[in-house]
Amino acid sequence: VERSRGLGDVYKRQATACAAEHAAALAEAQMMQAQALTQIAEQGAHFMTPPRALLDQARVHTRNLLQEMAASSSLAQEIFSSYTLAQKTMVAWDRLTYLPPDPQ
Repeated sequence: VERSRGLGDVYKRQATACAAEHAAALAEAQMMQAQALTQIAEQGAHFMTPPRALLDQARVHTRNLLQEMAASSSLAQEIFSSYTLAQKTMVAWDRLTYLPPDPQ
């Protein structure tokens, strides 16, 4: 007699598939952004980093806004919690991948 694996297994496979698709889409988006920036730079554009204080203020306001939105429903809170966990998980990787270019 063959038994159903149950919905729990189905949900786990769906979560794994969604995570893999998300990772692939993010990698593709980052590659496309890098290609676009390269093309723009080849056309003579110059890029500047915004002042640190401006970035810090933007982060504070963004986080406050996201917290307000998260308070609107349990689903929004779940999404916000997932987003926050992803940010914390990516901190080490971001530090490695967003180093300033070597001036050579």
